[in-house]
Amino acid sequence: MRLLGCGYWGAATGVRLLGRSYVGGDFGILVRSWLSLATARHIPTMTFIGGLGGTALMGLLSFIIIGPATANLDGSAHLLTLSVATAFALIVGFLTASAVLRRAASRQRSLGLFSGIAAGFGCGLVGAVWALALLTAYMVSYSTWPDGLLSQVLTILAFPALAGLGFTIGALAGGLSGLIAGGLLGVVLPARR
Repeated sequence: MRLLGCGYWGAATGVRLLGRSYVGGDFGILVRSWLSLATARHIPTMTFIGGLGGTALMGLLSFIIIGPATANLDGSAHLLTLSVATAFALIVGFLTASAVLRRAASRQRSLGLFSGIAAGFGCGLVGAVWALALLTAYMVSYSTWPDGLLSQVLTILAFPALAGLGFTIGALAGGLSGLIAGGLLGVVLPARR
């Protein structure tokens, strides 16, 4: 049945009604029609919107995590560390989210796996840079270069060790959240025809 020239209505199937989409059949989960941007002509728009969302999320996480972690640094070191870590997180967040939504718009096969791997790698990179930025800032502010050879070697080895730890923690958190978000995105987006 045609309703007001705006869309179709059906009881148990995914339909469009007055610019909104009902997904989930009998559950009637209301999803805004902006999710219908997943068509071939709207891929750049959806990619850009997703990139902005990833940028906002990574910027927020950067301020929540790096802000308190650099609270003991003096003013300029605190500001520089926070700025570098946040700028890198914003760039990686935009690239990761836009890649995931580009994949969601073009094809939804294995979307959860793709978004988990992409978010895991992106968050791993951000975690490694955060660890290096914090280590460098605290070493410059509160330490001097060690005198003994063993101390110098251990100081140099601390950088890749902490970068690896930051990458691991970031990849685990990002991979799990990306897997969940990709699974939800695969359920919410309309099926490709």
